[in-house]
Amino acid sequence: MKNLCKVIIPLIIMSFFVAGCPKKKTDPSQTTMQKSSQNDNGPGTTFPGDGMNPDDGLNSRNKILGKYTTREAGLLQSVYFAFDQSHIRPSERVKAESAANYLKANPNNGIEIVGYCDWRGTTEYNLGLGDRRAGSVRDYLISMGIDGSRINVVSKGDLDATVKGNAEQTAHDRRAELIVLK
Repeated sequence: MKNLCKVIIPLIIMSFFVAGCPKKKTDPSQTTMQKSSQNDNGPGTTFPGDGMNPDDGLNSRNKILGKYTTREAGLLQSVYFAFDQSHIRPSERVKAESAANYLKANPNNGIEIVGYCDWRGTTEYNLGLGDRRAGSVRDYLISMGIDGSRINVVSKGDLDATVKGNAEQTAHDRRAELIVLK
């Protein structure tokens, strides 16, 4: 019995140490947003060490933004999303179509699509969801004939969300904001 206790007690103690070890957290400022595709349901973010150069996202963003000198928010309506969803609902497609019509009528302008989320979920998850939301709008605009080189996608995730907001506030946070680049 003593020998059995000598084996079991250390195993029990070791299991507490293993279960109690903190999980490695990823710094959200070290994530790089990737372009989304219409069929991509992945997290939308990559983390340092996975083979992607973190500067690649910044370089492509600078190429797009370098053409423009002015950002104008509020000219186009934001596209709103259901909770934990990144597909554009039929009722919101008219806003994306209006943006496409604006871009067709103004061929020298571009657009920045900023994806937002409500406060629920981890920062990492919400950055990915915001990227997928902005990517859905981007893909929809491209399907309507807008050149992808005129579109920049950014995710703010839940960074600007109303913490512990009510239903109306959280619904407002789940959006893709369309900013005209001139």
